[in-house]
Amino acid sequence: MQEGSVEQEKFNVTVPFEYRGGLCFINVEVNGEKAWFLFDTGAPNLVSEKLAERLNLVTETKGGVKDSGGNSTKGNAFVRLEDINVGGVHFKNTGAVIQNLSASDIFKCLEIDGIIGANLMRQAFWKIDYENETMSLSSDLNDFGIDSSYAVLPFDVKMTGTPIIDISFGGVTAKNMIFDTGSNKEFSFPLNYLREAQKRKPISTTWELGATSYGVGGKALADTIFYAVIDTMELSNLTVPNSIVAFDAHSDNFGNAFFKHYDVVLDWKNRKIYMKSVSPYENSTLNSHGYGVNLVNGGMEIGSIYNGSAADGKLEIGDRILKIDEYDFSADASDLICELVNSREIRFKERDVIEMTIERGEEVLTFQLERMRMLPLDP
Repeated sequence: MQEGSVEQEKFNVTVPFEYRGGLCFINVEVNGEKAWFLFDTGAPNLVSEKLAERLNLVTETKGGVKDSGGNSTKGNAFVRLEDINVGGVHFKNTGAVIQNLSASDIFKCLEIDGIIGANLMRQAFWKIDYENETMSLSSDLNDFGIDSSYAVLPFDVKMTGTPIIDISFGGVTAKNMIFDTGSNKEFSFPLNYLREAQKRKPISTTWELGATSYGVGGKALADTIFYAVIDTMELSNLTVPNSIVAFDAHSDNFGNAFFKHYDVVLDWKNRKIYMKSVSPYENSTLNSHGYGVNLVNGGMEIGSIYNGSAADGKLEIGDRILKIDEYDFSADASDLICELVNSREIRFKERDVIEMTIERGEEVLTFQLERMRMLPLDP
């Protein structure tokens, strides 16, 4: 995963991307074949089994892959991609993993052919402009006009080139947090850092039991996710105040829900990320109807429940969702569900009250669920 080069000695191009479902997607050509890829700093290059078959890719070796949800797969084929063309810039002979993307219901909705990963990205300088949905790549960092308005985040790298950063809060330092453009969430830390910080001072939390996150290998492993209001996080010279943060056993990343408030420049040569604020980042309250969903065979099930929420004591993990307000999920609702996934409306977060009908065994039950403030806790 450390091989590869760029055909052009000098280049500076800007390409559009589609920001959908909280993720960045770009058009590329792989060995001359047009493809639709996710831009993901948290992963290496990846191609779907279908694209690999069309390209007749030859396996060089096999190995295991672990995704962001804690899932591991074995026997994945590792291949070499002769050419990936991004906006006329040709990346030569980069490694990639072949993955069955249909194993993840969420990835079915994204309809991607693969992932542009960190092992390719490190061959260039990149600028992500979330506001205008453009991505620039250059052979010269000076093309991006970085000045004193940018915060500077030094990073280390994993073997695949994925950037990892230390983040401090509450007297502890979380090591090797993944700068992950393949995540549509905010900050998700390993649980042990919350426990360490709570030894230093009281930190109020609430929790969500279950699992509703997805990686390329499928649904994340079941877990209890704790949420806390963290007074201050320090990412080198970038300070993030008063934010809701998630903690669980399988997470160590932060993603686009935070990055989209910045212009982001990625510099693997000097191992620095530059971030310039373009809009306020506000994530100081956690409001929820109290549940999360899993996608199952063209339908939805309750995948998680928040402690003390409107759903607590009413819904149960595994309940089959038949209807939410005007949306009917009782028959195959694959297209509707994908529409909601891509618009990030799958949890109906903006509605004060929802009416949900579920099936539990032979019972059909209907509940009114009010959106409640889960954090900060009332004094």
